[in-house]
Order: sequence, then C-alpha cells, then structure tokens
Amino acid sequence: MNSRFAFFIVLCALSAVSCYAGEQEIQEAAAAIEGAFGVIQRDGSGKITAVDLAADRASADDNVFKKTLQLPQLKSLRVAGGTITPQTFAMLKEQTALTDLYLKEITVNDADLNAALTPLTQLKRLTLRRLPNVTAIPKLPNLRNLSLLELSFTEKTFFSLLENKLLTALDLRGCSGLTEENYQSLKTFEKLTDLKIGGFAVNDETLKAVTPLPNLTGLTLDDTCITPESLAAYIADSPSAQTLHTLVINKGTLLDDDLFVLNQLQKLNRLTLSDMMITGTVLVQWAQGGTVRPKLKILSLKKTLLTEEGAAALKKFGELQTLDLSYTNVTPPAAAVVVTLPNLKTLYLTGCGLDEAAENVLKGNNTIKVVR
Repeated sequence: MNSRFAFFIVLCALSAVSCYAGEQEIQEAAAAIEGAFGVIQRDGSGKITAVDLAADRASADDNVFKKTLQLPQLKSLRVAGGTITPQTFAMLKEQTALTDLYLKEITVNDADLNAALTPLTQLKRLTLRRLPNVTAIPKLPNLRNLSLLELSFTEKTFFSLLENKLLTALDLRGCSGLTEENYQSLKTFEKLTDLKIGGFAVNDETLKAVTPLPNLTGLTLDDTCITPESLAAYIADSPSAQTLHTLVINKGTLLDDDLFVLNQLQKLNRLTLSDMMITGTVLVQWAQGGTVRPKLKILSLKKTLLTEEGAAALKKFGELQTLDLSYTNVTPPAAAVVVTLPNLKTLYLTGCGLDEAAENVLKGNNTIKVVR
C-alpha cells in the first residue's frame, strides 16, 4: 500500500468519526448538566435526547455548554447563559438533529446566530429570549413555531422574520419596536394559527391591526392595555372569531362584565383568565338560563378573585376536563361544586392553602387528579 493511498484511508476513517463524545464523555456531560441544575430527558433506550439548561436555577457557562454539545443527536435543547463565548456557541451547528431550540440571554450577534442555526435544517420550534445583540432572525426551512420574547425589533428584524413563511405559531410577547404596520403584515403568514402578543405597547390599535388574520385558532393577550371596546370589536369583526378555540388573557384591566362577549366565540373550548381582577361574575352570567355559554373543556382562573358565587356557577360547565384554580380562595362550598363536575380529570390547586374542611371534600373524590 503506497503512502498516498494509506493517507486517503486514514482521512476517510477520521471523517467518519463523530465529533460527539464516547460513553465516558457522555457521563461526564450528564454530570456537568445536572451540576448546573439542568434537566435531562432520555428515550426508551436510555439515550439522552433533551437537555434543559434554562429552567429554574439552571444556567450554562462555557464549559457546561461545550460538554452538552458533545452529546450525540439531541432533539431538544434549552440554554440560558450569559458567559457562553461565540466560539463555543458556534459548535451548536453540529447538532443537526435538533427540532426544538431555546436560547436565552446569550451574547451573540446576527452573524454568530446565523452561522450556528442555518445548518439546523430540522428545527421546527425556536425560541429567542433577551438576545440584546440580535437584530435578524435566521431563515430556517422547516420552522413552524417561533417565539421572539423581549427582543428589540427594527425593520431589519421584522423583514427577516417574514422570510420564515411557513410559521403556524408566532409569539411576540414583550418585544419593543413593533409598529401597527408590522402587525398588519403578519397576514403574510398564510398558515398562522396561533398568535401571542403582549406588553405595555400592545393596545387597541395593535388588536385592530391583527383583526384581519383569518385562521387563528389560538390567541394570547398578555399584560396588554386593551380596552373592553377593543375586545368586543375584535370579536365582532375578526374572521378568526369563528375559528378560535383557545384564548388566553393574562393580567390587564378587563373585568368580569367586559368578558361576557367571549360567549360569541362559538368554538371556544380552552380559556385562561389569569392574574386578573375578576370574581367569576362572568361565569354566573354565562350560566343563566337562555344565555349562550362557551362549552369549555379547559378553564384556568389562576390568580383571580374567584368568589363562592363564581365557583358555584362552575356546576353548569359540565364539559370541563381540566380546571386551574391555583392561588384562589377555594372554600369548602367551592370544593363541593368542583368534585361534582362529571368530566373533570385534572384540578390544579397550587398555592390555595385549603382548610381541613375543603381538603376533606376533595378526599371524597378519587377520580380527579389534584396537582398542587
């Protein structure tokens, strides 16, 4: 065998060797992730397929992130870390099996982000949160779900967003710099079915701008300045009022009486009214005979001022399968109503501080899963 041919064989062998770690390195990577308070998920064979370094106290420094990227063929990766260098971040491009990526508070610029993400052609879900130096969104061929949270938008940012034409879900909560014209241009996304908007800059004009979107099945209004008149106008004028089945309203100034018009959303079956100054009077109004009420399967009243009267009206919502009453005052009479709901499977009671009488009511029902 001549030296040139031998060199060619060696070169081929080296190219076939994965840049990923062996078993010992995988164990070291897992230890580093867990040492940084990260969470690991494995498939049925024990292979690590998902890493979360952005939950709770978790965060990644340069060393932890580098070890994480040695894991072979990750499907999901969530990372928060302000000390990750651009050089280490560039290694992300080797994770070509990723379908879900979340990046928070990482100091990279447009060129860094584009170089690392463009090779990730299998990405379907991408979240970018608080990336202060990013002004452009990479174009990704299979991206369907995009969350841009607390970013500063320029026209460059928005036009790069429009390049991802196949989006079905878009989250723009907390973003600054977006204009009414930008929101109107979202109609470019013909397949868009889920939209989340929020922040102090989201007002009546914003909701008016997205009113023409025709195919929404999910809408989130998070901590907005939207008025009752604007909400009523949206329901009256938007073609999506006939298709919406999921609505989330979090914070804001809307009250019970302002929400009565939601009963005009004929397909609404998932409703979240959280962290609001409502008592459940709207439930009482909907429950009255002769009044059209939403046929809700999922309802969240988390962090509201729900009263016993409001809770009593829940007995009319027999379709409910999931109910979230976290951080509300669940009294024994309220608990007694909840346990009679015929289809209820899951009840969230985080932070409720139930007294003994209410606890005893709940113990009498073994068919409902209570999550605290």
